[in-house]
Amino acid sequence: MINFSGSRILVVGGSSGIGLSTAKVAHEHGAAVTIASRSSDKVDAAVRTIGPGTSGRLIDVTSNSSVETFFADGTVWDHIIVTGSDVTIAAVRQLPLETAEAAFNSKFWGFYLEFCRICKTTSSRNSVTLEIPLNSVRMALWNSDSSRQRR
Repeated sequence: MINFSGSRILVVGGSSGIGLSTAKVAHEHGAAVTIASRSSDKVDAAVRTIGPGTSGRLIDVTSNSSVETFFADGTVWDHIIVTGSDVTIAAVRQLPLETAEAAFNSKFWGFYLEFCRICKTTSSRNSVTLEIPLNSVRMALWNSDSSRQRR
């Protein structure tokens, strides 16, 4: 049985989807969970959904200053789960370059900026988990109106 009693867990992107489900499970197993996301409305709703002992904070993983500010308070995390990113899925030939760049910035630079700070803010019994939807890349490459079938 999982026991996170006494653990501080940060879930970046924890306001919906896999992140919210992960935060719920961690809370159910005794963790003090913090949900972090760009949308204050979504963070507030997630905190209400999970219940007492859960907190929420704002972070924009594509902004170095936002990441620096978030981690500057000295909080030491036992476990950090990163699921949040801003990705649009479409066929490559239909995806504007600016949209693709934004997705890359969110997934790559977002994770990179967080890792730069995470190394200084995790405990000696820490873990860091990244959720990277590789299937979304595959769908973007092969989901077109051409005769090519998905693999």
